[in-house]
Amino acid sequence: MNTNSQKVDDRSRNEAFPCLETERLILRQITARDTSAVFRLFSNPKVARYLDFPILKTMDEAREIVDWCDAIWREGSGMRWGITKKGNEALIGTCGFHNWAHRDFRADIGYDLLPEYWGQGLMREALSRMIRYGFDALALHRLQGMVHPSNARSRGLLKRLGFTREGTLHEWRFYRGQFWDEICYSLLGEAWHSKESSSSSFASYQSRDCC
Repeated sequence: MNTNSQKVDDRSRNEAFPCLETERLILRQITARDTSAVFRLFSNPKVARYLDFPILKTMDEAREIVDWCDAIWREGSGMRWGITKKGNEALIGTCGFHNWAHRDFRADIGYDLLPEYWGQGLMREALSRMIRYGFDALALHRLQGMVHPSNARSRGLLKRLGFTREGTLHEWRFYRGQFWDEICYSLLGEAWHSKESSSSSFASYQSRDCC
């Protein structure tokens, strides 16, 4: 998650933030009331291991992330959902689009989840719904995910979602005093819809005002 927002659309965002639903989850807007949960998430060493910003140490840093989530939505450069389980308002992770290039119909994706919820298929469920929204409602053509080579969980998740490994960008990111390689994965809308039409893994849930 790069908290330096890239402004690509300076229009004001007057429409309601889209709330998405899956079988087990609600994806909703992140607000100031989630600050403590954001701190809990991004101060966890397991979550922060592959992030492109330092592990959180203060609540003020958590507020900056909440403000960033609001800013990218208002600017039109992205959107970040809070992930909650149905029947529980507590935020357990986030996912979203950033570096949204409207003229090129593409965006990057990002996601994170508290470790106690790993291994339950929750992030795949959340991302499947988010990706469908991106291709259908936002008319995106290409999605891209950048993953550290050692992040086997994330690489496996993207492969299961149908992303294609395009290659390794050597020493692409400088962070924590060293250069990092990143593996680039991509997914095109045509490939996603082809996969969706031939799979019944996930029920089709419509975007609605569910919050």
